[in-house]
Amino acid sequence: MHPDQTPPEFALSLCDVLPAAAATPQVVADIADRALAESGAGSFRRLYVGSYFCDRLFLTQVPAQAQAAADFADQYGLQLTLVLPICSQHLLEPVKQLTRQLLDAHPAIDELVANDPAMLRFAADLAEAAPRPLRLATGRLLARSQRDPRYFELEAGPQPFALDDEAAFRLENLTRCRISRVEVDPFAPVVSTWRLTQTPLALHLPHAVMTTGHICAPASSDLPPERKFRPDGPCQHQCLQRITVHQAANDRGQDVFLTRQGRTVFFENPACVIDGPQPQRIIWTPADFLCSEGGSPWDQF
Repeated sequence: MHPDQTPPEFALSLCDVLPAAAATPQVVADIADRALAESGAGSFRRLYVGSYFCDRLFLTQVPAQAQAAADFADQYGLQLTLVLPICSQHLLEPVKQLTRQLLDAHPAIDELVANDPAMLRFAADLAEAAPRPLRLATGRLLARSQRDPRYFELEAGPQPFALDDEAAFRLENLTRCRISRVEVDPFAPVVSTWRLTQTPLALHLPHAVMTTGHICAPASSDLPPERKFRPDGPCQHQCLQRITVHQAANDRGQDVFLTRQGRTVFFENPACVIDGPQPQRIIWTPADFLCSEGGSPWDQF
């Protein structure tokens, strides 16, 4: 960081971490305490709620999560960011309806994060019509960059950050769409942000997303028959009841650890260096918090 540069603000993300069964202000406080110790941040000024990866999780878990976060935020004067997930066509309208309800219920929400083009269009319309200021950000999944730490090529100099084509198009229309922030993943040892000189950045730490997708059936393979995934049955959050760590090797033969939580595979890269415009916000997600000690509240489903 340049000596004249203002240090980034820190935000704590509860997305895909805090289930409804454990959603209380005290649990939010416990997560915040651990995240402060891990990140070295002096304080958090914002909480992220919602889901980056799953529309079903958004519909079933986020109302309670958002309420617990709002209660905690009210005590400490924090603002809220609502993250909208990748959305399947048949759940698009329910997700939109719940988004409107959450905005009405929680005035502390002053920012929306969209992770696919359809939700980006929806969020832009909401921001334009909102009765209060509502900022819009492009989420970490709208980036189109190589995300695999097993390949040495990612260490061969700064890797450029690139947006989804439609997201990039909308960034060219900042005034109309009110896009005020772009989220960046630490997907390489050095990430170049020189293509993003006009928009503030937010950097996710300490993990980067490698890939995400539906793994409902294999995630339930060791569960009893009544808990196994069935295409015609309700979501029972089987994917979130196990954290799996895979050990692999990169092109140099060095160990690489890939962590699957829920439907997403992450890898840790807290030492990521940004080459170019620096992030004005760090988004810290303690992804292993609820499964690290004494089991997981997801087991209650």
